Formats: sequence, structure tokens, C-alpha cells
Amino acid sequence: MRRRCTLEDAIGDAAVYALNTPALWSAAPRFDAKLTREYIDPRDAGNYDRYFIQNRLPVVWFGEPSVMDRRLVAQSGLFVVPGRIDVPLDNALSGYDSDATLLVKYVLPQTMRAQAMQHLYRMNVTNASLFPDLEGLARSTAYELEVV
Repeated sequence: MRRRCTLEDAIGDAAVYALNTPALWSAAPRFDAKLTREYIDPRDAGNYDRYFIQNRLPVVWFGEPSVMDRRLVAQSGLFVVPGRIDVPLDNALSGYDSDATLLVKYVLPQTMRAQAMQHLYRMNVTNASLFPDLEGLARSTAYELEVV
């Protein structure tokens, strides 16, 4: 069974990571300045096999997939594709040439969970809005029943 890692299910402190995409847009790893986001785009023919599938290059690409389903559209997020899945993202990004901080971790203490969930709910960041299907509706309903 897959374990969900969400603020809703948190029993301890929770964390959110923010990727500085504007700074990463033209950044490249120090070991090869040509490996920018545009150059290694896995949507381009051959690039996924060349830069990602071998799990050997500490590169990071971010962007939208070629095909979007309802959940992806609702979440308005980006995918992050690492060249090494066995290396934490912050380690891979530490090898990039950039004057800016590329990744920031925000820790939310468990004591703020209820307040944070209420604020997200008021901003319509709910399971129903992020997962526009029956499962999302059911999870949102369960949360509403929990707090009533």
C-alpha cells in the first residue's frame, strides 16, 4: 500500500520545498555548462535516453509534460525530472552554477497543522480542487467531516 505524505495526514512536522525555477531556467551544472534546461529537455527526441534513463548525470529538468490530464491541469504544477534518482534534489542542485538559492525548504510545525489546513481550505486548495475526480471529492468530504 502506498503511503501518502500530505499535510492532511501529518503526525509530525511537515515540509514544503520551493524550487526557484526562474534561477534554474538558464543554470547548468558546473561540470558541463551546456546542460541547461532547454538543452536536456526530455521531451526532445533522444534526450530522455541520453540524460536521464542511465541514472548517471546529476542534472535537473523541470517543466510541463507533453500530455496533461485533469489532475495536472487542476494542480497547475511542474514536473521535476532528475538525472539521478538516487541523489537528493538539493544535492544535485548544489552542483549547479547559480548565484541564487535554487531550493528552499519550509518546515511547518505539527502544532500549526489545523490552522494551515483551514487556510488552504479557505483558498480552495482542497482534495476536491487538486484531484477533480471521485477520490478527491471523497477526501475533501472526509476532511470536512473531521473539522465539523
